Amino acid sequence: MVMTKDYSIRTKLALLQLAKEMNVTKACEVMGYSRDSYYRFKKLYETGGELALKDLDRRKPMLKNRVTENIEKQVVELALDYPNYGQEKVAKLLNARDMSISASGVRAIWKRHDLESTGKRLKALHAKVEQEKISLTDAQKESIERLHQIKQNKGEVDASYPGHLGVHDTLFIGELPNIGTIYQQTFIDAYSKIAIVHLDLDKNDGNTVNMLENHILPWHQSNDLKLEQMLTDRGPEFYGAAKQANNYQISLDQHNIQHIKMRAYNGSEVNGICARFHALQKSNFYDIVLRNQRFESLATLEEVLQEWMVNQNNNVPQQERYCFGKTPMTTFNDSLHLAPSRIYSNSHS
Repeated sequence: MVMTKDYSIRTKLALLQLAKEMNVTKACEVMGYSRDSYYRFKKLYETGGELALKDLDRRKPMLKNRVTENIEKQVVELALDYPNYGQEKVAKLLNARDMSISASGVRAIWKRHDLESTGKRLKALHAKVEQEKISLTDAQKESIERLHQIKQNKGEVDASYPGHLGVHDTLFIGELPNIGTIYQQTFIDAYSKIAIVHLDLDKNDGNTVNMLENHILPWHQSNDLKLEQMLTDRGPEFYGAAKQANNYQISLDQHNIQHIKMRAYNGSEVNGICARFHALQKSNFYDIVLRNQRFESLATLEEVLQEWMVNQNNNVPQQERYCFGKTPMTTFNDSLHLAPSRIYSNSHS
């Protein structure tokens, strides 16, 4: 996922550049901005770089039309109680309980919780059963059995426990004064949604190997956990440049980790894990921190980022399919016993 400059950023940068070539008043007349706006943009750019010029107001979600927390909880519970029910039927069930919600409202909640298809709801039900050892109705058992038959007959990538599948992506952060071009290496455990990130000044296979060897694998080893599969896009930092050794692939092979290329059938479902995290991180961290704080070194920004990540992994509830409103760390701890590929025996842990 790459953060590209949108129109609002480009026009503000153009205004700042034009003011250097002529006087401020003339530049503002040409670009259609006031002098107050120019000085506000100039201050934002000097303190936070290009990313600080992003117009956030248009991207704020409209929360006034969101349903109550109780209704949202009921929609999610019904998705797992009756995974084969459609949105119309769920809406009717809730209306019968004096809870006002439309079929489209049900679907919107399902999408927020990654439950918008029958297959996803069945996977979530299966995960909840495994995590919490709850009892199933006969209909639910039959549905899960059908799910396994579908998975065997379809080329599908999915996570069943921590360590089963990791997603690795490179995110372009932006250009910061006194530092340069910044990229973020992002790893997310596809099951628990625990995220590990690290900042770099370049996008190459050396940095992806460093992320794997010095950040991703040590975290798995500290939890006696084996990483089985890694999913990435087809970028050269993951698959090697033309006529060059694929160092990332070599490192994965050395650790017996299967490398999975992003394909159409798993792109929106699996790579969406990183996309959703990056969108949240941008609005909740980078847009705020880079607007309000000036960084003189990459190490200082890295330190602030890691503090935010500790809170994100340990204290922020997730709406992803396997989390059920729990934090990534709680989801990880509740489901660690499901992993068959522990480095050591369960008696050791």
